[in-house]
Amino acid sequence: MYNVHIQNKYSTLYEKGGQTLKISDFLTGRTAERQAVTRYINRHAELFNGHTKKIGKEIDIDEFAVSELEKIYPYPKPVTIVDGVPHEEYIKIQSELIKKEEQLNEMKDRLLMYQDNLVTAKANELLLEDRQKQIEDLKASDKEKEEKIKSLQVSDREKEKEILSLQVELNTLQEELMKERAKSWFKKLLGK
Repeated sequence: MYNVHIQNKYSTLYEKGGQTLKISDFLTGRTAERQAVTRYINRHAELFNGHTKKIGKEIDIDEFAVSELEKIYPYPKPVTIVDGVPHEEYIKIQSELIKKEEQLNEMKDRLLMYQDNLVTAKANELLLEDRQKQIEDLKASDKEKEEKIKSLQVSDREKEKEILSLQVELNTLQEELMKERAKSWFKKLLGK
């Protein structure tokens, strides 16, 4: 008779009475190879001494040996499927997605910063162009003012010349008037 022990959807058979298990039965449902388990038992002979028995090509192991080997060669953990993908892979994909989103957010922040810098540079460029235009306008108005001043200076010189000529004429007329006054009335009558 056999006693069936169910663990993680797999069954192991223990022979009743001696309660031993063949290595091939132990490996059913596990990912380990028979040669690896045999090598492990041989390398740790002091641990498995008295708990293993070789029958032909097969090795029988008792409950103690089974519990020790289960620590080293456990049943594979059941795979949880999320959205058609194994759970570990899903977690890996999620973490990669989070990293990519963080990188994307960093890139967006940098892009916004660059755009702000670009807008600031454009505004500075427009301000500079406006200042240069103002300077050119001031230079042009300064030239106009200088030309106006020169024309006024020229007209002032001309007016000074005119004033001088008028003063000379006035002086001449005053001298003639003095001469006329100095004449006697008789000379005035004769027109001399």
